[in-house]
Amino acid sequence: PGNSVKYKDNLIGQYGIGRLIAAQYCEKIIFETSYYMENKKTILTWNTEEAFKLIDSHEYEDGTYVIDKVTSVVFEPEDVEEHYFRVRLCGIKRRIDKLVDIQAVKEYVSLMAPVDYSMEFKEGYLFPALEENPDIKELYENERIYKVVVNGEDIRKPYSFDIPNKDTSLIKPLFLKFEDPDDGLLGWGWYALNDKIIQMNNVLFRGIRFRKLNTIVGDANVMANYMKNVSVNYFVGEMFLT
Repeated sequence: PGNSVKYKDNLIGQYGIGRLIAAQYCEKIIFETSYYMENKKTILTWNTEEAFKLIDSHEYEDGTYVIDKVTSVVFEPEDVEEHYFRVRLCGIKRRIDKLVDIQAVKEYVSLMAPVDYSMEFKEGYLFPALEENPDIKELYENERIYKVVVNGEDIRKPYSFDIPNKDTSLIKPLFLKFEDPDDGLLGWGWYALNDKIIQMNNVLFRGIRFRKLNTIVGDANVMANYMKNVSVNYFVGEMFLT
């Protein structure tokens, strides 16, 4: 799997290697998962410290050998109604300050993960505009949304109608679709200015974000490469690639 080449929707996330990126930040990673209607949960533990020691020693045959040496799997009873994927990073290395800054972690996840908007933002801002654009509404309803929890808090995208610390609010959102004569729909999105038409520097959700499967691609500055005559910080929005 480590040598896999991923391409398009059917391969994204297929092998699960990406989740191990956290190994460089902690001593141990514990994955707990339970599939809906199964009466047990699986607990997979990776001893990352031992993995690095083994790799540094060069006393291993291949990646499979390392995995066998540093992982363990146990099963425990679970309620059949439960289904989840839970990750715990144990023994976080203190040099990684942001990983022990809970607020920073929540903000990062809220921007990056395929989570939902807050109910206030959806019902008070997006939904009225979507009702006037039924084709866009259908695309919105087909986007993937997952429940992500950090330290017991349900994480939502950080968008809000009122712009923090700017004494201004978003105006009605505009929608767009990207279509190709041969390939069909390439993407869709929404964007908005604020009622004072000012830049939203230092606002967490500033800029127009790109998403694939509702997961962030790049950062707030990606769109800046295509907007040469105006700052992307005047805008808030998302472009969903299909």
